[in-house]
This record gives sequence, structure tokens and C-alpha cells, in this order.
Amino acid sequence: MSTENTFNIYHYSDGMRRKYGNETNLEIEDAVENLIYYDIVSSEYSGEELQDKLENMQSDFWIGIRWHEIKITKNNKDTILSEMKVGSEFYMDGLSYPNNERVKTLCVLVEYRGMNKYVVDTEDCLVLCDGGDKVYIK
Repeated sequence: MSTENTFNIYHYSDGMRRKYGNETNLEIEDAVENLIYYDIVSSEYSGEELQDKLENMQSDFWIGIRWHEIKITKNNKDTILSEMKVGSEFYMDGLSYPNNERVKTLCVLVEYRGMNKYVVDTEDCLVLCDGGDKVYIK
């Protein structure tokens, strides 16, 4: 199954301390249906507004209040580093040690250094990356 242009929905409650009811790799129609099920979402957006927002989203977005929030992410294989925001978590291609096998490394964007260069924390190792490097949404 291709996960490109599918959506992940994460439910948080109790002030972001507990996650429950996560859904991953949903097609847009299923994502809209899942979100409308919750009163918080249906009170903020109509079905058409929600579908339009999901189709055009560039990065994660949150819906809700302090005690019940929903985070929506989009799986897009063509996302590049320059589209991310400082503090965003994502995966990048990397190599394992000592075997040098290809792996997806969990990363956090630390800062923009200018000239399309970005500092990325790759599991406690800071790396200077190009803005055109491919990233995978977490």
C-alpha cells in the first residue's frame, strides 16, 4: 500500500500527557470522516472546509482545546527540509553504525543557517543539511 498523500491522526488528552486512538495512513475521505466524528472538529470546520484544509496542508496542524487535541499529519514522500519548521520532527535517510546499512533516522530541525543550509539533530548528532534534502513526515 502506498502511503503517499495519506493522513495520520493522533489524539491527545489530559494536557498532552496521554495519547489514544491513533489512526495512520488514512485516505482523505476516511480522514475527514474520522475527524468529523469528534465534536471539537465538527464545531470548527464543515466537512468541505476540512477536506479543503487537508488537501492543501503543508505541515502538521492541531485542532481542539487543552484537554482534547487532535494532531493531523500528511504523508508526502516529496517533502523537503526547507518546508519544515524549527522544532519539527521527521525522518531522513541515514546509515547505521557499524554496518553502514540504510536506515530512516529520527531528526529534529534545530535552526536555519542561511544560504539554504539547516542544522538538524539526528539522534544527538548535529548535521548541516541542504534545504533540498528529502525528509519523511513522522
